[in-house]
Amino acid sequence: MVLNNKNHMTEGYVKRGKTGQVFKPETGKLYIFDKYSVRVLQGWPVVHAWKKTTVKQPRWVSFRPNLNWLERELREDGKRQEECRRAIENGLLEPPKPIRYGKEDGLYCSPGSRWYFETTPRAIRELLSPFWNSRWALMGYLAAGGQPAADLLKSCPALAFMLAHNRIFHTPAVEKPRRAIRTWLGPGKTRKMLSSWLGFPLETNCARILAKVHPKDISIGFLLKLRTLIKDARVLKFLRHQPVIDRALLAFFEPDMLEMLTMKLLTELRRYLLDHLAYESFFHHDEPVRESQEALVFWNKDSQAVWQQFRDTARMFRFLYPERPMPLLRDLGAMSRLHDKLAEAYQKHRFDNIVFTPPVLGNANIIPLTTYAMLCDEGQQQHNCVASYVEEVLEGRSFIYRVLQPERCTLELALRGGRWVVVQLRTACNGAPSKETIDSVNRWLAEASGKS
Repeated sequence: MVLNNKNHMTEGYVKRGKTGQVFKPETGKLYIFDKYSVRVLQGWPVVHAWKKTTVKQPRWVSFRPNLNWLERELREDGKRQEECRRAIENGLLEPPKPIRYGKEDGLYCSPGSRWYFETTPRAIRELLSPFWNSRWALMGYLAAGGQPAADLLKSCPALAFMLAHNRIFHTPAVEKPRRAIRTWLGPGKTRKMLSSWLGFPLETNCARILAKVHPKDISIGFLLKLRTLIKDARVLKFLRHQPVIDRALLAFFEPDMLEMLTMKLLTELRRYLLDHLAYESFFHHDEPVRESQEALVFWNKDSQAVWQQFRDTARMFRFLYPERPMPLLRDLGAMSRLHDKLAEAYQKHRFDNIVFTPPVLGNANIIPLTTYAMLCDEGQQQHNCVASYVEEVLEGRSFIYRVLQPERCTLELALRGGRWVVVQLRTACNGAPSKETIDSVNRWLAEASGKS
């Protein structure tokens, strides 16, 4: 929404009114209005912001803005807007008058996008384009540090990102962050010294490891987690042998999983992810992502079966054998075998002390299976998967019986419309029963249910 801002700003207070954004090309300022406040953003090369509100801050104060809305617009439509802006800068496109906004027919998505593209030089936009967040802090970092800041951002994005956020990464918090940026980019300062000042171990050359971090994965939370993990000697060893460090890699360094991890397993896990990522399940693009490493940026550990299997293996082992040390897993095959073995033991541990109450009483030839052990035994005898029905039995949705005569079968009753009915009757290896067996089971069910 584009508004005239004259009625929204006065000398001493903010007048309640409509919300929206106004970009003033002649001053390079972006005005953002909401119901109770107004914010003013001055772009490159000043990179400063002020705000005031109706009650708490009735006079102008400096603040650090959150540009999540802009970063979202750039992720969704930044490529098209960048192409349009370059065409204008090269004299190949005449900007329309008046400028319209919107993804469909607008030159820019919003006045905020226009402010970013028209006040930020192309060279600065190119430096910021790999990052998905914290553009404001990085703009301030580049404005304060000049060419040395740009060089560090290109060669070691993670280290530059933390220097831009030195108020967070250095303890105690820095009072004058931009002065600190200029100091650490000056002569006589090494990357090893800088990483130590930002909280990383001095005895290890963390700058080389930080240079491997993928720019699109960089965030404050990610780097704080990496700073904690890197103090573990085993994690440090793993990281030194990885070509790229990203969220997908750090997900396998959770406490119990880390104890089971080996270099070969980590290599196979990463190769598996690169080979089997389902791109369309993580994001919606018209064209598939061509680079596997780029796809890992969109990786969600909760959507990946291999990560879930590794996590469940570690959890089940810790639950079943709390006093034992976690075993080291050689490769994916060893992990899968251990997972299956632990899953069976976990099921037995969980259900061994539970007795299931049959909804229909059995007889000499039709025996209700009232424990998990009986279900497992039935599955082994009949070569079927009846043990996997334990959840349905526990929830009262079905019940399993062992049929001895006229022929050996496994019977499942299920609750349908308030009454129990036969849904499965199978011989060994899920074979079909004889008509005599079907009739015998139906007579038993009718008599036991009082319907004969």
